[in-house]
Amino acid sequence: ATINLMEAAHKKGVKQFIFASTEWVYGPFEEGEVKDENSLINITKLDSEYALSKLVTESNLRQKFQHGFCPVIILRFGIIYGCREKGSAVEAVFNAVKTKDAVTIGSLKTGRCFLHVSDIASGILKSVGLNGFNILNLQGDRLITLRDLIETSQKILGKEVKIEESDHNNASVRNVSNKKAVQMLGWQQKINLEEGLKKLNDFLSASN
Repeated sequence: ATINLMEAAHKKGVKQFIFASTEWVYGPFEEGEVKDENSLINITKLDSEYALSKLVTESNLRQKFQHGFCPVIILRFGIIYGCREKGSAVEAVFNAVKTKDAVTIGSLKTGRCFLHVSDIASGILKSVGLNGFNILNLQGDRLITLRDLIETSQKILGKEVKIEESDHNNASVRNVSNKKAVQMLGWQQKINLEEGLKKLNDFLSASN
């Protein structure tokens, strides 16, 4: 489908092609590892068809650009959350803290650089007009663990829940740098976790 769009864009003479990719193209992470746009990607380590399809399309776009295609920007999105009942771990965990007395998770040490959907949108807008071929990570400024998420949720809701870890020693941590996007686009994350969760709480309260 993206190749069809590339062909249509070429015929129409569009000025820029923006592709929504994903942090999952980086594959597995070693303990303590931080990845950026220069990190080596081993395609044989990708066990997700979704990640593989994104990485292949990135390669298609690079090749097309080298043969005279318009400027291309590939945005590798982090884990996005926003005002919805279901979605990422952010919505799921917050809703569990809000509605239950006990929350069961894998490991409190599991972490992602979560990013509010409004900041993703602003990053896309900032990328409009960028020349050349560029790959940028749109990620949150810091790694947020499930412990951080639960503690902040409890603070906002004014309640405490019992926390049960089903797999304490098997934490999944994906730490991806957003420094290149900050420098190249003049973009920055504006909604931190506490503010984002307050917006989510207002949404959930209004929906019930």
